[in-house]
Amino acid sequence: MPVRMFIAFLVAFVANASSAQFDPLNGQWGKDVESDIRVMTWNVRDTICRSNPKNAAWSDWSAAVRIVAAMKPDVLILQETADNSGNNTGGGIDSVPQLETVIDLFMNGGSDPFRSGEQATEYVKLYDSALELPHVYVSESDDGFNRNVILSRWPFVDLNGDGRPTTPSFSTASGSSGVRGIQFAEINLPNETYLGDLVVSNAHLKAFGDSGSQAQRVAAAMALNSYIWNFYEGAGTATVDPNNQVSDFPPATSVLDANTAIVWGGDYNEDELTNGRNGPVAISIDGTDKDASDAVEDSATEPFSGSRATQSSSKLDWMMWQDSVASARNQFIFNTQQTPQAQMPPELIGFGLFPPFNGVTASATASDHRPVIVDLVVPLGQSQSGPEPFDLVSPADGAVQLPIPNVILSWQASERADSYSVIVARDPSLTDRILDIQDVGLTTAFLFQLEQCQTYYWSVTAVNTTGQQVSSPEIASFSMFNPGDQNNDGSVDDSDFFAWVTNFTNQDPAGDVNGDSIVDDSDFFAWVTIFTTGC
Repeated sequence: MPVRMFIAFLVAFVANASSAQFDPLNGQWGKDVESDIRVMTWNVRDTICRSNPKNAAWSDWSAAVRIVAAMKPDVLILQETADNSGNNTGGGIDSVPQLETVIDLFMNGGSDPFRSGEQATEYVKLYDSALELPHVYVSESDDGFNRNVILSRWPFVDLNGDGRPTTPSFSTASGSSGVRGIQFAEINLPNETYLGDLVVSNAHLKAFGDSGSQAQRVAAAMALNSYIWNFYEGAGTATVDPNNQVSDFPPATSVLDANTAIVWGGDYNEDELTNGRNGPVAISIDGTDKDASDAVEDSATEPFSGSRATQSSSKLDWMMWQDSVASARNQFIFNTQQTPQAQMPPELIGFGLFPPFNGVTASATASDHRPVIVDLVVPLGQSQSGPEPFDLVSPADGAVQLPIPNVILSWQASERADSYSVIVARDPSLTDRILDIQDVGLTTAFLFQLEQCQTYYWSVTAVNTTGQQVSSPEIASFSMFNPGDQNNDGSVDDSDFFAWVTNFTNQDPAGDVNGDSIVDDSDFFAWVTIFTTGC
């Protein structure tokens, strides 16, 4: 067994050998293994909005606060937030900045700017001061009433080179992402613990059982399927969207690495095990695992009753993931109405409008949906030493005649690297720098407005908390388009005259030195000028 695999196995074994943390039948609701990633999806039925009072210990707000504190997710995806009229406490939809403030009040409490003179005295950290979900992405897409939100323990970063760590909605050749959009967040997991990173998606698909609503859910799921497979997984290749299925600008430059899992969920508004047809869940997982097999949907149930219902008697809320990368250690539905008093999480004790204040009414008070929670096991690693050696990839060292004015630099990922520093200069000693950036989280960098005829030199250093590793080669070069370099050897000398004569004789477009789209005598005089002046 390789050492790295053995270490990951040993960590998991030792953690499992200790006392279990997930044992609802004995009142334990935490994760079995700290490195597992707990993802929780919940439709909160308008509870989280700016006009809702945030200081009543028996309210829907307090119930939601206590449930989140009790479940302690690492990633929390919420649907049906921001609707003040739906909550019957105000009107209109929260803007993105307003809802960001509301989420901060939900987590941390404080003065409520939306209810003059009031304090948010009910908040998550009141019940669990250690629970941190500081990274919040409120979707810019809405239906005039609701917004989707992703909260994360870890930061959002651009993992595929399109410059965007978050996406509110998307379009594919299969259609668009639905009435409220389908948001994505790319999450940077700490390298000292995890080999890969994480991509999380959150959807609230069209409600109602009419044929038009069903068709919208199917269309959104088809678009989601295409987006995951083509955009993030390159349709099984190393090239982003090789089938031109996804609209993305600027375009992504890399597919996800083998250890980065995609997890998607939300309110899909169909119970596909009872309605007799393949709906949006089945469509979205069809062939979207990293290995081109089907991804999986959760099989979560409520621990005490065995019920799979998340809304009334139906399962409308789902979690899905790529099971070739991630597996579920635990998965469950949380419902205080079915939780015996002796097994109730301590954060719920004391909740209620009337005695005995035992928390049993919290779920029904917070929402008409019940959350689905999954503890995912993902590839683990150890950062016990500096980054591993790695190679510069593109442009190849010594490449010439690169088209102006832009170039994409790329390099291999260095194992155990937390980030990279990139230097680009006009001289081989790297002193005349045009780019010097630190903390690059990708294996690509964009260079803009490069000069014709100029040679550039570049180097990349991989960095982690232990040390650093310089690229191989340590310094590479590339040269931009030079019309005088007729034989593409990187210099302009006498040999290029004879190369131009050959190009002139063959009417090769390379002989068009002056760029007038004609290869003729005037190009000879243009070449002489370049030979004399250097460009």
